[in-house]
Amino acid sequence: MWHNQFKSAGLILCIAVVACVAGALALSGQPGAPAHAAGVVALGITSTPTPTETLTATLTSTHTETPTRTATPTRTRTPTRTRTATHTSTPTRTHTPTHTPTRTPTATPTRTRTPTRTPTRTFTPAPTPTKTSPHAPLVPGFDVWCGRSQPGEKVELRTVLYDPDGIADLKMVYFIINTYPGYTNGVTLVYNRQVNKMLIRNDANTAWIVGSAPGSGGDLNTSRATLHVAESSASDVDGNLVVKWVVTFYEPFAGKVYNLHVRASDYAGHHSGWQTIGAWGVGTSGYPPCVGAVNPPSGSSAAGQLAVFTTQFRDPDGLDNLKISYLLIAQVPSTSGNAVHLAYNHNVNKLFLRNDDDTGWLGGLAPGTPATIENSRVVVDVAQCAVMSSGGIVVSDWALRFKPASIGWRNVYASASDDDGHYATWQKKGYWEIVP
Repeated sequence: MWHNQFKSAGLILCIAVVACVAGALALSGQPGAPAHAAGVVALGITSTPTPTETLTATLTSTHTETPTRTATPTRTRTPTRTRTATHTSTPTRTHTPTHTPTRTPTATPTRTRTPTRTPTRTFTPAPTPTKTSPHAPLVPGFDVWCGRSQPGEKVELRTVLYDPDGIADLKMVYFIINTYPGYTNGVTLVYNRQVNKMLIRNDANTAWIVGSAPGSGGDLNTSRATLHVAESSASDVDGNLVVKWVVTFYEPFAGKVYNLHVRASDYAGHHSGWQTIGAWGVGTSGYPPCVGAVNPPSGSSAAGQLAVFTTQFRDPDGLDNLKISYLLIAQVPSTSGNAVHLAYNHNVNKLFLRNDDDTGWLGGLAPGTPATIENSRVVVDVAQCAVMSSGGIVVSDWALRFKPASIGWRNVYASASDDDGHYATWQKKGYWEIVP
């Protein structure tokens, strides 16, 4: 009997111990409780509001201290902690704007390069990054490429424009007579083919003076020039848009030699870029040579196939003053790199080809000589080259056979110099593709 009583007492004692352990575990908090509480908050269930006031005071003073959450696991009010965490995340949004201003200034320096598009009188100008697609309009030539007039004298200037997609694709033609391709202090003329109207920029460079269709209406006047719209015209000549501008320059515009700049755009948004096509002096004397059209203005030839380019040059001081004419087929107006650079010396009647390293000239043969001049990029068929003069213009045929090293797209440039030391800058006249 005593043995049974002792056994019962032990059993009661074990039950009491188990009960104590269970109570202690309930008070210490179980690992699964915070996850359950977070799930409750995620569903939008809230707890009593009084604990949140005390918790937010502690959380805002220790904004980044995550260990404080593990230090108080005995509280079963963990849902209120996750609610206050959403409030503490909002201050971080006020810091984000301080990072954005540092990104914007980095884009501006690239825009400062665009104004310097016309190279100075050198034959190795810096590349001009005017990007034009193969379908962009072209400025192949100019009928009156250079000359002079007196203040008050009426003159006719003609621009010729070409679009590989057809003349109907041409939209706007800009014509600037100035020392640089800009409106300020110059004479800027526009033909809007879309509405068939001519315009001129006012003296203050603040607005356009809109006229009528070419061949009709009255004059457009500024203090520097008058555009005689009724005497001007725009017509299709052999697939080219030829615009005749009849202009009178006045005394405020006299005393300088101005470059002639043309730019054309089409309905697809392509444009030719500003092209320097010649020079015109008002009340001055002494001019650089003038560069005319290069024909064909565009096309292609296979490596080894004969391609003939025809150039036109003029010197207002007389053809006897013309010294050297140049032809350049390259991606940029530079004689270095993978360029094909040729020259004809009018004084000695000889053709030359620049060597691969751009350090010297090869050849020196008269056009028509049964011989060739070559480097690693091209063969000049001298026998099929020719130079002739007519009507104050020198016309030259350059017969070339490109080699595989020249395969790809190339622009076509022309330039010239005279005996007085004047130079015509490189002028883009078209593009050419050499295919395998």
